[in-house]
Amino acid sequence: MNSSNIKPSTRYWLVVILSFLWYAVGVFNYLAQAYMTDETLVSFPDEVQLYYTNLPAWVTAAFALAVFGGLLGLVGLFLRKKWASFLFLGSFFCYCGAAIS
Repeated sequence: MNSSNIKPSTRYWLVVILSFLWYAVGVFNYLAQAYMTDETLVSFPDEVQLYYTNLPAWVTAAFALAVFGGLLGLVGLFLRKKWASFLFLGSFFCYCGAAIS
């Protein structure tokens, strides 16, 4: 029997849907951070303003790669492709890189 003909369980689809919601929130957070205006930044407390103004570009890039790589990995998971695990692994390493800052 070919493994691509096996119907995924309900738990599989539950994980896919919950993961999509998780990565959608991550993409929204990245876009909100990347396109933050000066007026929005001024409305934050001084500590938060200092954090965002001193944030290195590589952290923002790692954040972008993590969320978009994870979202593309999720598309691969939905399509049941083998390359999805590589995107998830890359997304995890980008997340770890962004988290050490």
